[in-house]
Parts: sequence; structure tokens; C-alpha cells
Amino acid sequence: MKQAPTYLYRDRAALYDLIYHWKDYETEVRLLRALLADQGVADGARLLDVAAGTGQHLARLQRWYEVAGLDVAAEMLEVARPRLPGVELQVADMASFAVERPFDVVVCLFSSVGYLEDLARLEAAARCFAAALRPGGLLVLQPWFTPEEAIDGVCMLDTYESEELKLVRMSDGRVVDGRSVLEFHWLVGRPGGGVEAFVERHELTLFTHQQMLDALASAGLKAWFDPRDLGGRPGLYLARRPER
Repeated sequence: MKQAPTYLYRDRAALYDLIYHWKDYETEVRLLRALLADQGVADGARLLDVAAGTGQHLARLQRWYEVAGLDVAAEMLEVARPRLPGVELQVADMASFAVERPFDVVVCLFSSVGYLEDLARLEAAARCFAAALRPGGLLVLQPWFTPEEAIDGVCMLDTYESEELKLVRMSDGRVVDGRSVLEFHWLVGRPGGGVEAFVERHELTLFTHQQMLDALASAGLKAWFDPRDLGGRPGLYLARRPER
């Protein structure tokens, strides 16, 4: 199984929700529910979240759907479990997972697909998505940037502050050999505990628009691009498994 990037998704999983405190999950889920309704998905449908992380989307989606989730990082799912009692959460790679019973909807959000290293793994993930859908089922895939959209030399800053904990994360983003290479420089401070500094490196593949559509089509899915924005930036890939 492919290992998730060091530190945040593994050793420091408890910091994930804190550094992303600004992320508006309520609005994202409201927009996703509207999209699903537009596509004929009724409340009560079975929904699988691939790369579910700490379960923030699932915790809200379970109000209307029968949900399950998977993620490659067991530590992230351990953070998710307290907010998702009774929900099936599986440790699995998005390019090699399997489900016992197909779902009405599969979602893969927050650009997690970018962590697939190459076209072969993208195509493998597409086959897993297709196999996890019932005939007529819907895939909602939130992509990473294309090569044309990626900007070299991006610097960003995120912070979090409470009485018990202070976080600073500054990123240096580069485009290298068809990938976004992000180095996150962290400072973690606790009263009386000093300040810890570490660097984590993330590499996300810059798949083209056509590569995304071709990978989904190669898995037998009927795919198209939807310009809607669920949060972060516009654009989704939607795909259906044919009825026959």
C-alpha cells in the first residue's frame, strides 16, 4: 500500500483539523447535496467517501445518506472515528480498494486524486471507483490543478492559535517534472513545551483535463467535466457507471 506523506497525515494527524479550521465543510456539503439532487440521487442513498481523512465531510453527509469511508492513513481515520460512531471506515489505497457491496455514490474530494503518482495509478483508481459503483451510480471527483493551472513559486501561510497550542505552516510550492511539489514548514508551540519545527513534503501530479477524462472512460465510466465549485476552486469530474 502506498504510504501517505510523512507527518501531517500520519504522525501529526491530530493537527489536520486545526490547521484547516478555515475550511467551510458545511457549505461544501450543502453544495454537494444540491449537485447530487440535480443528478437524481435521493436522500438515503449509499455513499462512499474515498480519501475520507478525518471524516469532516462524512460527519455532515450522514445526515442524509448511508455513508462509509476509506483512507490510506489509519491515523486520520482514528481522528474520524469519534465523530462517526457506527460508520464503516476502511484503511485502503484509492488505487487498490474493493467494496463488498456497490454504492449509489462515490466521492473523492479536496483534490486527493492528485496524490496518485502517475497515469497507471490514476487508471487503477478509476477502475476501483467504477467497481465500487452500482450500475447507474455516480462518481464525484474533485481534481488537483492541471499543468496549465499550476503556478510555480507559490508561498502560502496558515495559522492556528489557542491557549494550549500555536501552529504556523508556511508552504513553498514549485512545479517540478509535471508535479506540484509542496514543502510545508511547520512551527508547533505549546506553553512550557518549547517550539517544534519540522518540514513535510507533498507531491501531487498535474494530470491534464484529457488524462482525467480518458482514465475514467478507460474504466468504463461515462465522464464529463462540471464547472461547479464545492469549495476551493471551480471544477469537478462527474462520471456514471452505465446501467448495462
